[in-house]
Amino acid sequence: MDVRSFSKPESKKGTTPATGIPVKEGTGEKVTQHNDAVTSGLQDPFPTGEKIIQEYLEYLAENDIHKEDVLKVLDSIISTGDVYWQFNLLGKIPVTFKMRRAWVNELLMDRMDKTPPKTIARFHDILSMYNLAGSLVQYGEHETPLINEEQLHSNVEFVSNLPFIMLNRLIKQLSLFDRVVAVATSDWAVENFSEPQSEK
Repeated sequence: MDVRSFSKPESKKGTTPATGIPVKEGTGEKVTQHNDAVTSGLQDPFPTGEKIIQEYLEYLAENDIHKEDVLKVLDSIISTGDVYWQFNLLGKIPVTFKMRRAWVNELLMDRMDKTPPKTIARFHDILSMYNLAGSLVQYGEHETPLINEEQLHSNVEFVSNLPFIMLNRLIKQLSLFDRVVAVATSDWAVENFSEPQSEK
C-alpha cells in the first residue's frame, strides 16, 4: 500500500498500533543516495533549519512522499501522540516502526558512557541497532509494545540476529521514516498545518 493511504491498521494481539501509515518498501530504495542521518551519528536526525527541512521535503518527494502525507503524520502525532510506519519487507514480511521514545535515547547514551566504542564503525553499529530496536514494534511474527528497558534489550538482540541484508533494508526504511517525522515536527509543518486531517 502507498503512504498516501493513511489508515488505522487492523488490531490483533493487543499490541497493534492505533494509527498507521502503510508504505511501499520500494520507497526506501533511494535512501542510500543520501547521508544516513539516523545511523551516522554525525548529523541531527531531527533538524530544525529551514534549508535542511527543504532538502528533506525534496528528498521525500523523490521517494513518493509528499507534503500532504507529511501533514497527515503531524495530525497523527497531534491527535494520538504517535505515528506508525508500516510496510512489507521484500513484499512478504510485515514490519511496523513507531516513533522512538526519549528513554530509548537515554539508554543508548548510558550504554555509550559505560562501554564507549573504540572505533567509528562500532559507534555507528551500536547507534543503528539501538535506533532500529527502539523503533521496531513488529517484524513478521515478532511483536513487542516497547514499553520498558527489558523489551528494548530484547529487540536489540532480535535485530542483531537478523541476516545482514534484512537489517540493511530495515535501516534504510527507518532512515526514511525518521526524515518524515523530522519534517512533520518542523516549524514548516506546524505553520502549514491548518485543520485536522484525521477522521473522527
